[in-house]
Amino acid sequence: MAPSNETVARHHPSKQVVAPSRRLPEERKYKQCNQLHSQMTCGSIGVTMDERSRVITAQIVADYFIAFSHRHGDPVSNLKLQKLLYYAQAWHLAIHDEPLFREPIQAWVHGPVVPSVYHRYKDWAWKPIEDNPDLPVLGQTTEDHLAEVMSVYGTMTAYALELLTHEEAPWRNARGGLAADEPSAAVISHEDMRTFYRSQMNG
Repeated sequence: MAPSNETVARHHPSKQVVAPSRRLPEERKYKQCNQLHSQMTCGSIGVTMDERSRVITAQIVADYFIAFSHRHGDPVSNLKLQKLLYYAQAWHLAIHDEPLFREPIQAWVHGPVVPSVYHRYKDWAWKPIEDNPDLPVLGQTTEDHLAEVMSVYGTMTAYALELLTHEEAPWRNARGGLAADEPSAAVISHEDMRTFYRSQMNG
């Protein structure tokens, strides 16, 4: 059984996490699955194999998060965008047993980063990204997945997300005991992401 929002708030007292809405139809509603943070959708009822196996690029996912954030009046920074990309990939691996996108995620000092996307927006530094792309056209399952990532992690600050990734095994394993301020280009493995976040499902 997933913990209550109160349990999550105690784990991260500086930020109360809002549970995602149950907006999906009953026949497509996923199981509740996030032991540490909030409730992520994690079933695949009604998903076709063609849609499950369609892999998109990290930039398309970034476009979705940036456009979504602008439409909701809270543009994301590059730091926050990187963490959203990470959690989108990690939970997709845990739920669907396949990557959402192919680009590697590296274990940088400030948490997981997709280098190709980071460098595109690095001129914004810590400020909100002002680019406002159109929402990309995605399959319904992918769009539902990304909307749930935003509903769970989008409510948290970039710094809170950074600290959260530092507490979890995939980023720590990839860095292999490096000091907190030691640069690293080590890739966070799909297997570590899949194993760790799957262990949080139905916790």
